[in-house]
Amino acid sequence: MLAKIIPWAGLILPWVSLLFLDSSTIGRYMPVALFVTVLNTIISQIAWYYKWWVILKPSFPWAPIADFSLVYCCFLVGTIWIFRFTFERFWLFILTNLIIDGVFAFVLTSFVQKAGIIKAVHISNVQTFLLMFCTSIVIYIYQLWQEDKLKTFSNK
Repeated sequence: MLAKIIPWAGLILPWVSLLFLDSSTIGRYMPVALFVTVLNTIISQIAWYYKWWVILKPSFPWAPIADFSLVYCCFLVGTIWIFRFTFERFWLFILTNLIIDGVFAFVLTSFVQKAGIIKAVHISNVQTFLLMFCTSIVIYIYQLWQEDKLKTFSNK
């Protein structure tokens, strides 16, 4: 039962949470959210090939490679929320990601494994944490670049 509820909650709740943000915030951070979605899709494909983890109960049968509710909902929308509260405050962004990535890698990963949703095979919790944290640095740099391009474009 839990293995069905968690993925569906992960599909619906993040998108509903966007109702609490104004459209300018969503528009400002949607490019970085889409970028991290592409990165996470690529990471998921690599993970599938090298058996870093196996999705035992995918949200959709046609999506056994990338966990749909995580990659296309939780991480995408979560990125918008994290950037909303931490962008342009680098150390707050770092601290926030250290905490969130740590909770995901060391607590939630164990929980979803016990629930029989995902099984880590050739990746440790520490490696999962480092992968997530490095991804957060890459997307922060991307958002800095994106903001610079927007400023350059608006000044012309």
